[in-house]
Amino acid sequence: MKSGFQYRGYQISKQGDRFLATDLDDQECILESRYVIRLMNGVDALWSALETGEMHTWFTNWMGSPTPTIDLDEPDAAEHLSYDRTPTTPEFTPVIRAAAFALEAAPSEVDPPNKISFLFCCSTVAAVIPVALLIEYFNIDPVIVFRMVVVFAAVVFGVVPAIVVTALSMFAYNFSAVPPVFDLTIPTSIELYYGLTNLVMSFVAPWLHQNADKFKRTIVRTLSGVSITGSSLA
Repeated sequence: MKSGFQYRGYQISKQGDRFLATDLDDQECILESRYVIRLMNGVDALWSALETGEMHTWFTNWMGSPTPTIDLDEPDAAEHLSYDRTPTTPEFTPVIRAAAFALEAAPSEVDPPNKISFLFCCSTVAAVIPVALLIEYFNIDPVIVFRMVVVFAAVVFGVVPAIVVTALSMFAYNFSAVPPVFDLTIPTSIELYYGLTNLVMSFVAPWLHQNADKFKRTIVRTLSGVSITGSSLA
């Protein structure tokens, strides 16, 4: 389990590909979801229920259940707790937002072992060098080839292996695409720019991959709303 951060009296952590919110006081109530944002919205909902005295159905159902975990992805909870709309409470600070993003991007226990990840990534970068040389022969910048390797590593293996691939790709690009070829030189400004963009992709790609389902549902909901509005105007 990867411990993350505290939010309104709950410890937010990651176990496998699931997120958990554990009550810091009695640890008898554990919220669970595939989405860290839904998890935090669930915490906010519990606090709101305490303030108003109106308990949610998914919570009252849990009180009569022997299990200590509340699955917020079940229909009775999911329809009330958004997975893509961030909390609006004062406790949801920029620091908490950054911590939630980092926890989402962090590799989990279900990811491949580090040794296998690094070996595969290093081998892939080495295998791409001949491809880069071939592309360079036709006067085409092979930077896109190395970027594809970085994105692949980020999506499949996570942030840390992707960062390693980013560093290796900078050396490989310098070695195979920057004159004099087959000789390492001081990185140029454009190489540093490529390295920086690849580093950004190392963090962004896993986050996008993990939230792909959420984005698809948001897009479908938005387009459906536009379609309905257009039909009513017609």
